[in-house]
Amino acid sequence: MRLKLLFLLALGLFTGNVHAQSHRFEAETGQMFGTLVRNTVPGYSGTGYVTDFTSASDRFQLQANIPAGLYEMWVGYRSQFGEKGYTFHVNGETGNGMFDQSMTWAEDRAGLFSIPNGTSTLGIQHNWGYYDIDYLEF
Repeated sequence: MRLKLLFLLALGLFTGNVHAQSHRFEAETGQMFGTLVRNTVPGYSGTGYVTDFTSASDRFQLQANIPAGLYEMWVGYRSQFGEKGYTFHVNGETGNGMFDQSMTWAEDRAGLFSIPNGTSTLGIQHNWGYYDIDYLEF
């Protein structure tokens, strides 16, 4: 689906809504599965960040209301122990990304997503682990 949307955008045939407004969802407001919320490393947004991605099942997910349209998803992160792979989930679509090493908070572009009307389910799962997540932004 994502590849098809990119192709249509490249051809100029996509007529759906593309939003310029951003929608940020703080990771710490989600539901934790083996992960923890902390606030010890300064520079995060919101009230904290999600950490302790140390086993394969560790993840967080949240419910978000985003107007229907085409969005880039950005992940606010910190990866002090080197480059790290992560797995993202957006409404049942799963993919992988790679965080560059960063001792401070940074952003990674996870991809382009078509978001339908209604509530969306978003999340990040372990993969390589040993990183911190601040937010998901569309």
